[in-house]
Amino acid sequence: MYVDCEPFVSANTRLANLESLTPTLLELSTDFAQKSSFHEFSYYGDFWCSLLGIPEYQELARMAMTYLVRMPTTYLAEKGFSNLVDIKTKKRNQLQDVDSLMRGALESEIKPRFEKIEEAALVPVQRPHSARHSCFIKCWPVGVTGVAVNSDHHKAVLRVIAECDPCLGGEHWVRSLWGWPGVGGWWPHTRPFPLLRDTLDPTCPQLEAGKRRAEEQIAKLHQLNKLCLAGGGEKGIALHVKKNRKMLPRDKLKHILDPDSDFLELSLLAGLGMEYGDVPAAGSITGIGRIHGTYCLVSSSDGTVKSGTFFPITVTKNLRAMAISGTNHLPLVHIVDSAGGFLPKQAELFADKNHGGRAFYTEAVLSAAGVPQIAAVCGSCTAGGAYQPAMCEDVVIVSGIGTIFLGGPPLVKAATGEVISAEELGGGLLHSRTSGVTDYLAETEQEAFEVVRDVVATLGIEPVPESSPLQDDTWDTALLDAVSGLESISRQQLYGIIGRIVDGARFREFKQLYGSNLVTGYAMIEGKCVGVLGNAGPLTYQDGLKGSHFLQLCQQRQLPLVFLQNSGSKEAYDSAWLGEAQEEQHLRLRGRAAMVAALACVTVPKIAINVGGCHADDNYTMCGPAFSPNFIFSWPGTTVTHTLNPPPAAQPSQPTQAPGKEDRKKKSMSMFSFPEDSALYHAAQVLNDGIIVPSHTRQVVSQCLRICRQKEGITNSAKDFSVLRL
Repeated sequence: MYVDCEPFVSANTRLANLESLTPTLLELSTDFAQKSSFHEFSYYGDFWCSLLGIPEYQELARMAMTYLVRMPTTYLAEKGFSNLVDIKTKKRNQLQDVDSLMRGALESEIKPRFEKIEEAALVPVQRPHSARHSCFIKCWPVGVTGVAVNSDHHKAVLRVIAECDPCLGGEHWVRSLWGWPGVGGWWPHTRPFPLLRDTLDPTCPQLEAGKRRAEEQIAKLHQLNKLCLAGGGEKGIALHVKKNRKMLPRDKLKHILDPDSDFLELSLLAGLGMEYGDVPAAGSITGIGRIHGTYCLVSSSDGTVKSGTFFPITVTKNLRAMAISGTNHLPLVHIVDSAGGFLPKQAELFADKNHGGRAFYTEAVLSAAGVPQIAAVCGSCTAGGAYQPAMCEDVVIVSGIGTIFLGGPPLVKAATGEVISAEELGGGLLHSRTSGVTDYLAETEQEAFEVVRDVVATLGIEPVPESSPLQDDTWDTALLDAVSGLESISRQQLYGIIGRIVDGARFREFKQLYGSNLVTGYAMIEGKCVGVLGNAGPLTYQDGLKGSHFLQLCQQRQLPLVFLQNSGSKEAYDSAWLGEAQEEQHLRLRGRAAMVAALACVTVPKIAINVGGCHADDNYTMCGPAFSPNFIFSWPGTTVTHTLNPPPAAQPSQPTQAPGKEDRKKKSMSMFSFPEDSALYHAAQVLNDGIIVPSHTRQVVSQCLRICRQKEGITNSAKDFSVLRL
């Protein structure tokens, strides 16, 4: 490793810092000199020369030359240290003039060298006696700074300097080393990949207009988020807390998750705009947070929204949460408090493959796959909902408020005439003592959540290490908000988006000259390498082949994939399609088919962000919902269309007729009406995992990647069956 200093630090400041650590350096140097051969010590000598060889460091330079005398004579001669050669060739009793010789060496040999270095600013120095000892030194006019680190001793010296010298910490220099002390080339950065050029100009009129549109979109998003975060509103909250004496759903999360845990909420806008009325957050809260350092997916019924009633959209949201749990191997914690299904829509709740019954199937499959299923019963579990905790591996129930039964007291009375209380029929004591459906009986909700935390602590899942701090994120991420308001995002502007998502705006593009509308390449996010794919318009034949090639490389190297969907405006997309000849369309189909096939077989984590629209088969090539992304989010204002039919040629407009009775749709009970191609509609229908503020994209992507990495540390193997309660 090579470290350089900032050029604006004064020499006096540097001298004071170096003088303060002289004793430590001398101690390390002496120890090194006693244990090393001359060749190894000559390698270390250049460190001293580079560190101390300017006029302000004369006293320290004398110390350095005391050690230089011990180097091989041939090395000193070839380096031009004639005074030091004289010192070395004299016998000990002839060294009365050693001080004058050292002064001469300082003035005539060391100082001129560094004056030349000051002019060149960057000087490679090659060892004369061995190519294995090649060194690289970087100097600034006020001092040096090239330190070659090839041993624990060198690293110790470097640590001392770094701790005491505030000048260090800027750009780093690294070299490739094979063995001790190593051969190979040197590389001018400690981190790989070249620095991107920022292609987003904040003074651009387009960005100014885009910023105004984006502010409106983000303000609307915040309003909708606020509505969904409020759950059932004041009335529902009062009923839940005062009458039922239960804890608010979001307060439950605070008791279950670690105090310092991040929380990635999923499908917050689900349930808005439904024909049967608005159901804020679909009547449930799903998200990912840490419990004892382990990422878990928590799914909690929201009892403030119509007493936790299950609607068709609630089922859809819960199934998506379970899919995310299975894909990322996240323990699933169910917090159950539901009044059962919404009877007017019961045909859409349990009948079909992807309706409510699928949740019970998925619980068993996930358990068999080694994904833990844990339930806390904090309210009613009625009818089909009774299976939810019964299918879990560990269940805790709260005494007095938790109940599990297929038919409640009113149904029992209607069928048999027997009058029985809910607690007697299916309360915590009965299921913990008699039926065995529950494993732990808690007196309070707080105690139940402590039990859940203790169960997670027994899973033996290695927590994901804390992420390293963000590195050199000097680009203004707020510009992403303005970009989201543009009607279309060009390929050049796409680089500006990538630079604001990856570490240090560093990106190595793959096949840059091949394919015109697809950007592929490698980057680091929180110090981990990922593959990035972003399109700027419809993919061409060459784009499809490039994408297929790149996906296979990332699969082979086990690199997570980040997709930036950017088809552009629907009008421009259709225009490009219509402008192609039939042969070109056939070629494009072949190229895209290759990319689709590669993507379908990829098993590495996939994170998709819709930044500029996604149309037609870009939903396949760029990892839309059908290709099971681990996570998929959208920026506000984006659109999605799924038709694969070529757009029709323009036709003369026909007069419209008033719709007949058969054309009139049933009036919606919702206060919202989102266009079907909008991001808001897709979020409400759980066709994506949520809408994010563009300037938060890096944080969301980083969080998703950390969550995906937890799977790497899981050692429990899959079983033939789930955990059965016998």
